[in-house]
Amino acid sequence: MEIEDDRSVVAQAPKDSHTHRSTAYGLAKQVQKFKFSKVFGDNTSQKAFFDETMLTTVREFIDGENCLVFTYGVTNSGKTYTIQG
Repeated sequence: MEIEDDRSVVAQAPKDSHTHRSTAYGLAKQVQKFKFSKVFGDNTSQKAFFDETMLTTVREFIDGENCLVFTYGVTNSGKTYTIQG
C-alpha cells in the first residue's frame, strides 16, 4: 500500500489472494484506491496527529460540549495515548 496524497492510498491485491486471481478473468481490479478525510504518513509525529485529530474535540469537551471519540486498533497501538495527548 502506498500513500498517493494526503487524502488517498492505493493498495494492490496480494499475489496469493482471491482478488488477484480474479483479475485474470476481469472480475476484479488488482489496484484499488481508497479515499479518506486525511491520510497520515508513517513519519507523522504524535503531536501532529493529536493536533489534527483530537485537539478540537478535546477543546469542545472542555467547553462543555458532548463529544464522542470512537477508536479502533490493535492493543498497544497508541489509541489512549493519542487521545490523551
